[in-house]
Amino acid sequence: MNFEEILSQIGGFGRFQKLLYVWICLPQVFLALNTLASIFTGATPPHICLSAPPARRGGPNSTSLLLLLPRGEAQACPDRRNGSNHSCPGGWEYDTSVFSSTVVTEWDLVCDRARINSVVSSIYMAGLLVGAMGFGYLSDRYGRKPVMLIGLAFQAVFGVGAALATNLYVYALLRFLVGSGVSATLINAFVLGTEWTGPKRRMLAGLTTDYCFGLGYVLLAPAAYLLRDWRHLQLAISAPCFLFVSYLW
Repeated sequence: MNFEEILSQIGGFGRFQKLLYVWICLPQVFLALNTLASIFTGATPPHICLSAPPARRGGPNSTSLLLLLPRGEAQACPDRRNGSNHSCPGGWEYDTSVFSSTVVTEWDLVCDRARINSVVSSIYMAGLLVGAMGFGYLSDRYGRKPVMLIGLAFQAVFGVGAALATNLYVYALLRFLVGSGVSATLINAFVLGTEWTGPKRRMLAGLTTDYCFGLGYVLLAPAAYLLRDWRHLQLAISAPCFLFVSYLW
């Protein structure tokens, strides 16, 4: 009698499996939050390049900054003609009516530097790829639960670290590590749940984890609405992962 037949004999989805699914579905919400967070943390608000530092105007907060400045004093991007070095002598001014701060406004990832924002997102996806390959092998060798716990630790520690990053290079590296942790948790949680579920309930069990992942997508929008600063949002979606340390027991 093989393992699946034993599961079928004892019911396939009893008390143990139900508790297991509560255990593995809760982190799925935070996996989704981290995966799509860059939509808000890396958003590019309307911006202008000033030809000279503007006089104090009391910190305007408008949806159209261009309307606040005289014609010729500002432009969306520096003029590329006549051998310009594309610098912005007066500094960048950003609309803060939607986002008080994003990765883009923090490190001026606009115009010629706009591609860097896409590169940072790609670095996160590279972390997902590396994590899937590396932690997939480790889970087969050392077990699903230990590797899943490592993935959760990656999300907590490096996610909070990303919220405190002092420069773009550190932020990109930490996002890479968060991505690898997301893969470690996602893959092992799904496999761990389906392995312990009988054949009759296995499809439903697999879909349940996806539903919790979708719940994270739904919760991200109101979280971003309430937390307009990218550091606060990044911290809010990462710090709760420290609660999963209790899974050690």
